[in-house]
Amino acid sequence: MKKHFGVLNRRPNASKVTGLPIIRSLSYVEKYTGYKDRKENQLCSSDEGQTTPYVEARRKSFEHYVNNAYLVAEKVKESEVKEAERLISELDILTKFEVSIIDGNDEEIERAQRFARELVLKNNKRKEEIVLRLSEIKALVEAVDDKLIHHIESAEDLLNVHLANYWSGILKASPNGETCLEPIYITRAYNGRQHYCDDRDELLRKIAAAIEIGGDSYEE
Repeated sequence: MKKHFGVLNRRPNASKVTGLPIIRSLSYVEKYTGYKDRKENQLCSSDEGQTTPYVEARRKSFEHYVNNAYLVAEKVKESEVKEAERLISELDILTKFEVSIIDGNDEEIERAQRFARELVLKNNKRKEEIVLRLSEIKALVEAVDDKLIHHIESAEDLLNVHLANYWSGILKASPNGETCLEPIYITRAYNGRQHYCDDRDELLRKIAAAIEIGGDSYEE
């Protein structure tokens, strides 16, 4: 099953991750910006560490980038998610459908028996097809998640490189003896993350249950 993962297959864009034009994201420019901000007393301290308006702006840009990445992931698998919901409903109907085969030797009864057996075989074949397709969709959903996680981690690494450049300027401009300045690293629950994860987990749960029930029913 071939699927295009779009932006998730590409390296994160530095300008979009940091919210800065390319010229302002050059390492020496970032170092100078940190140096200037420290000289202008932009540093804010708390029990957790230090930050500046510049750092917070970069973090907000990163959060926006991450939330968009979740939207892209949802778009990539949108059609397969709808297909999975439809197949799960169809499989549920087929699994609950019962065919009674009447005993007897009458010609009419024998004809009904043949029809019933053919219907059972047809239903079992369709259930097998559905289980196979649901397995493929499950693999796609998991592949998209792997791509998404790798992309976000790469974007976070990229952000940290740029913040490290900036922070080196902060340290260079700091008075002698003030060597313990550390930026605040905040782990936030990105707006798109929980909704995406809840939907994904629910879909995978439904698919797993359908595969188990469907597989058991057509193997009997």
